[in-house]
Amino acid sequence: MSRFDLIFLILDKPNEKNDLELGRHVCGVHANGQQRSLNFEPFKEDFIRAFVSRAKQYSPIIPGHLHNYIVENYVEKRKLQISDSQDSMYITPRTLLGIIRTAQAHAKCRFSNVVEQEDIDEAIRLVDACRESFNDSIEKEKKNIFGND
Repeated sequence: MSRFDLIFLILDKPNEKNDLELGRHVCGVHANGQQRSLNFEPFKEDFIRAFVSRAKQYSPIIPGHLHNYIVENYVEKRKLQISDSQDSMYITPRTLLGIIRTAQAHAKCRFSNVVEQEDIDEAIRLVDACRESFNDSIEKEKKNIFGND
């Protein structure tokens, strides 16, 4: 799993209201051959293609003053990993590279050739969210197995 920068575990948790709405939607689409109208206007394919094409034109660099910021965050996460024996996801040098690549991708989405601290913060937030998605599911599984509520 360490080959990927971001992996989210998506659980299909039972929820009566959501299950009822989804069931009605699927049956409605099946019966009518078309989906219901949306509460928003999705982006058109041409817009998405143009956006991605423009974003690919950028090659963001990380300014020297932000290198220490990234390293400090990485080291802090490694320290937390040692103290949190419940954590099932390891912070590795590959995670550090993932933070860098994700920060650069975020800068590309802003059409910038320079990574800002906000890009790094968002990359770290996404890595943390990935880890939480796994930790939450593991805790739930432990409760199911051992009967701890």
